[in-house]
Amino acid sequence: GVGYPATGGWGVGGGTTATGGGPATDTIAPIIPRVSVSPRSWRGSATLPRFAKAAAGTKIRWRLSEDARVTLSFESVGTGRRVGRRCLSSTPTRSALPRCIRVRTAGTLVRNSAKAGQNNLRFFGSLTRSRRLGPGRYRVNLQAQDSTGNRSAIRTSPTFRIVTG
Repeated sequence: GVGYPATGGWGVGGGTTATGGGPATDTIAPIIPRVSVSPRSWRGSATLPRFAKAAAGTKIRWRLSEDARVTLSFESVGTGRRVGRRCLSSTPTRSALPRCIRVRTAGTLVRNSAKAGQNNLRFFGSLTRSRRLGPGRYRVNLQAQDSTGNRSAIRTSPTFRIVTG
């Protein structure tokens, strides 16, 4: 696969092993340096009315060091209350407890053939034909897996907001 050599640029792995035996085994995991979401506040809709206050959809961008299958895991981000070691939903009974950031899995998308270099995904809030993300705050986690099964570190995007109308 393609990896970062010690010089800091893009490099191409492969060839033969150091002993000259056979083809080298790819042991370098894909690298996702960063993830961006723009715009950060948008409407979850496939159609855009004429006089919309917020743009419809967003663009999720990431860079890959090699061709890979990319899993995008969406998480809802909200506030909760610390109960022991857990962060639970806010209730009147828990109102005096310390606040915490509550993160829950909202859904997953898989892009089976992401290419090395810059990748873009235009996202309107639909995870499947019948499952959509509702209004609220979210973040997306990306993890890449190359053809030999090496997995990248998980990269998390900045939070974004889906608004109504």
